[in-house]
Amino acid sequence: MNPIPWMPAGTVYGTLLNFQREHALWAPRMHEAPYKAPPKAPVLYVKTANTFTPMARPSRCPPVRRCRWRPRSAW
Repeated sequence: MNPIPWMPAGTVYGTLLNFQREHALWAPRMHEAPYKAPPKAPVLYVKTANTFTPMARPSRCPPVRRCRWRPRSAW
């Protein structure tokens, strides 16, 4: 059982460029170095455990840096 109820128990994967608007915004830069072409397969990322926070709670930052956190509005 997971001791923190909002923390996922496994690995969380995400997709980039999954929405037409997001893809359209990045399209002009896709032909720049280092890739010089749009992706030919899905672009995935792994969300590491240290990046999870409960909804509407501030993000944690190391004590030597200040956080400028504000909630992102919904799509």
